[in-house]
Amino acid sequence: MPNQSNERNKYVFISYSHHELPEVARRLKTDLEALGYEVFLDIDRIAAGGHWDATLNEGLQRLKDGGWFVFLMTPSSVRQSHNFCLNEVTWASYHTRDAILPLRLVPCEPPLAIYTIQYYPIDDAIPIEEKEERYLEHLKEIEAFLSRKKTVPVQDERIRLKQILQPMEFEPKRLAVLDRFMGREWVLDGVKKWLQAPNAPRIFRIGGGPGTTRTNPTSIGSFIRSHANSLFVWKTMDVNSKARSSKMKNGT
Repeated sequence: MPNQSNERNKYVFISYSHHELPEVARRLKTDLEALGYEVFLDIDRIAAGGHWDATLNEGLQRLKDGGWFVFLMTPSSVRQSHNFCLNEVTWASYHTRDAILPLRLVPCEPPLAIYTIQYYPIDDAIPIEEKEERYLEHLKEIEAFLSRKKTVPVQDERIRLKQILQPMEFEPKRLAVLDRFMGREWVLDGVKKWLQAPNAPRIFRIGGGPGTTRTNPTSIGSFIRSHANSLFVWKTMDVNSKARSSKMKNGT
């Protein structure tokens, strides 16, 4: 007996704009059917004078049992106003989010409902009649996505930059300074003893090298403010050896 799960997953609903590159939708339908898929394309299912909404809804409802929602992205299909495609996209994003495959036919931004779902660009194969070979290459990839043998490659520019600009390796530097790391508990212990000593001097001086001029003084200052009314001052030197000073004050 045929595997019913596989049959359900071989169902494809194509959402597209009738006003821009509808021939791509028809070509994709023909090619996917040749690969064994059952494809819903409204122009073939809705007769003149037929119940448009009811037929579309029936086609979408089939996706609840399995299959794929393939969205052909063009400026016309992603526009915000008077666009039935967005209704279909919104329905799909709610009911079958893990089985949506946006295919970009023309450079454009995906609609908000599926903005985080990775699209697959095939605009370099449009028009198909002039770029048949490239289209067939894309068709193989599309079939691999639909059969879940592959996932859509990430188009995010940040990922591309990460691949081009290899991140610096900080691990050796981190390990080199780790053995010398002392934390700040010992400083706080010293401050606490100073605060508790009845005859301690009014000034408590702390020195430190590079890397101790931001969080450490701030933490120590917060510690002092929570224990006594004191004035806390530190001085640092920048890379150009120009003196800078910063003050924290609590009480008089």
